[in-house]
Amino acid sequence: MNQVRAIEAMMAEAGMSRYALSRAIGKSDSYVNSLIHRDGDVGASVLATLAHAMGYELVLRGHGQEIAIDPNAGKEAS
Repeated sequence: MNQVRAIEAMMAEAGMSRYALSRAIGKSDSYVNSLIHRDGDVGASVLATLAHAMGYELVLRGHGQEIAIDPNAGKEAS
């Protein structure tokens, strides 16, 4: 499954529209729509942010280890 299909699957399971997801991450109303229509590469940080907004986490798994990608790591608290 590519990144765009994964985003669509998470949206369906979370019951979240493209508009609502865009708003949830503080982007323009058409942000997620643009990502999906572009059907291109979505970077790990964007994917982690989208996943987090829908109640998921991005996890790297290998060598008996799991590493969760925190979309808020390294961001200063306001």
